[in-house]
Amino acid sequence: MQQINIRKVEKTDSNQIINLMKKLSVQTKYMLRELDEVNDDILEQEKRIEGMLSDPRTLYLVAVADTTVIGMIISSSSALSRIKHISDIIIGVDRAYWSIGVGSKLMEALIKWAEDIGLKRLTLEVVEDNIKAIKLYEKYDFKIEGTKIADHFIGNDTYLNTIVMGKILDANIL
Repeated sequence: MQQINIRKVEKTDSNQIINLMKKLSVQTKYMLRELDEVNDDILEQEKRIEGMLSDPRTLYLVAVADTTVIGMIISSSSALSRIKHISDIIIGVDRAYWSIGVGSKLMEALIKWAEDIGLKRLTLEVVEDNIKAIKLYEKYDFKIEGTKIADHFIGNDTYLNTIVMGKILDANIL
């Protein structure tokens, strides 16, 4: 099996991130953007990455197979006092690398970072028929907290529900 490494995103990953986002937009109906909505401006992507790397409340990791970016996870939290203990997560993995532990490696690295910086809670949203993703999140003790009805449009007058999930990192807040 191919070696998969998890590391912080680098500015030089910009082109590969754009390519991954384009690929994900076609491979699955679960991501937010359609192919024509993916911004393919490398300079803008570099600026976005620079901004995230300089923000201590944000973590942007990539999964790399050989030298190719095949997955990513982003976690960001607010500077606002009442919600700075919460971080929102976005994750995406190239379909060719599903079911071999890439999502788990990304999630484990993110959870360790979140615990290390003292976050109390992680949140994410997932389309309700994305069973593989839901099982991944449940594996890491994310719980279903609610459902957004007809929240995710996939074309042909079809709307899917979105599940809101959360994970408490510090049981003392309960």
